[in-house]
Amino acid sequence: MDASTAGGGFTRQGLRRACFQMRFKPDDLPKYLKDHEAVWPEMQTALRETGWHNYSLFYRGDGFAVGFFESDVGFAEACGRMDKTEVNARWQAAMAPYTADNTSPIDQASELEHCLYLGDNRVATLSEAPDGGAADSWHPQAFTGGGGLTATDRRRFAFQTRFDPAQLEALRADLGAMPRDTQQALREAGWHNFSLFLREDGFVVGYLEADAPSFQEARKRALMPEPCQRWVEHMRQYTLGNVSPFDAELVAELQHYFYLGTDQRP
Repeated sequence: MDASTAGGGFTRQGLRRACFQMRFKPDDLPKYLKDHEAVWPEMQTALRETGWHNYSLFYRGDGFAVGFFESDVGFAEACGRMDKTEVNARWQAAMAPYTADNTSPIDQASELEHCLYLGDNRVATLSEAPDGGAADSWHPQAFTGGGGLTATDRRRFAFQTRFDPAQLEALRADLGAMPRDTQQALREAGWHNFSLFLREDGFVVGYLEADAPSFQEARKRALMPEPCQRWVEHMRQYTLGNVSPFDAELVAELQHYFYLGTDQRP
């Protein structure tokens, strides 16, 4: 088990995890989502060449969306690389009408802080990444929509919850020191490569890969082991109203609508 479960660190491929938020007009969501089922091949190639790996997008019915990806650089630099490509300007212009103020979605995006990372794919330092720089066999995808399985037959899930913004410093410390028995119980419950990303107002996005058929089932499995129940009870103190951060009143699933990468079942 990991000595630290704080955010940051690297994947075994030597990549950092990043999460960002965007917003779109809810009335135009069906067309926007359809466009992401077949992202232009040249846009896919540009993303890959500028370091956007294992890239997923998730949405909420009111137009809120989050992006998750892994890269050799941080979010700002990854965006800067894309800004230098001709195809990105064309893609952002095509997506701008789906936003309320007709602007580039990525220009109005903001990053969330990586505050928890638990998984077999995590290493603390770049020097510990055994697969760093390994080549892969990616080619432009005919289908870039969401919902597919990983190469190990897991589903990608994202969810939202909320904590008290007045207690974020203590929350960060606790998230970075998850008890080892809780780590083990979560893994045995099928929560893999689990990350939390934090906004300064206490809003949190979770990302995980699970073998459960639905997020509801994954959540149910995670709440059954006694170590997980103790940890969730401890986390109550950081929420407004002293409720479980995984309570149905706080937790809502975000729907997967885009994936670009090599970690998918053929």
